Amino acid sequence: MFKSLALAGFAVLASAAISAPALADDPNDPTMRSKAARDRDREIIRQLNLKELERVRARDAGYAEGWAAYRAYHEGDRPALPRCRKGQRTRCSR
Repeated sequence: MFKSLALAGFAVLASAAISAPALADDPNDPTMRSKAARDRDREIIRQLNLKELERVRARDAGYAEGWAAYRAYHEGDRPALPRCRKGQRTRCSR
């Protein structure tokens, strides 16, 4: 009895989760018929996109800073690196 009830509950939740995204982009949504509603929606989406762009730029700047530090650290090792890899440990500066 409990198994069938749990399965039925899961089926209801799954169908609700699947149908909700389908309603999100309904072009016939009556609340989006006015120009003001569409403009408000467009501005909200624009602000979300700008916020995400700012976050991505900050993330990428951090990546670039990390790579620059990595390259600066290893720049002095380049001439000795092949000899270090061949086993001449005295050439391994770091």
